[in-house]
Amino acid sequence: MLDINKNSFNYNNQEKSFELILRCEQQIPSVNRIYGIKRNGSFYLLPEVADFMNFIKDQIVLVDPVSHCPWINTLNVYSLTFNFVLNNCFWKRDLDNLIKKAQDVVFECLSVNDRSVIELHSYKSFYEHSEYEYIIIKLAVSNFNWNYFNE
Repeated sequence: MLDINKNSFNYNNQEKSFELILRCEQQIPSVNRIYGIKRNGSFYLLPEVADFMNFIKDQIVLVDPVSHCPWINTLNVYSLTFNFVLNNCFWKRDLDNLIKKAQDVVFECLSVNDRSVIELHSYKSFYEHSEYEYIIIKLAVSNFNWNYFNE
């Protein structure tokens, strides 16, 4: 069984993939609750969402996937898998709403535009007695033939 109580980073440069476990000290934010509205009608990122993003960024920067995985670059296209391990409100939280900010942070740290993701897989799991929530990320170079219809 995977020990998610430890942050971990595993990579395989032959397969061009890595897996990263990130601990979240607060609830993983939903895209429905990431912005506030100012009096003038403009939007701003809620402080707790900015804190979440910075906490995730710090964990990714610490393991520095780019230095370990030379295949991470702007020339490749990627398969991205998320497993959001939730500790509460499992049936009240939409899986697709958890993806956006997590994906943005990951690709910002990799210095790659997230539009290079051509495969996206996502799961949510329930870990009721956990103090934390987790995001398990698997990134790999995609072998999907995205140009099939032009050949």
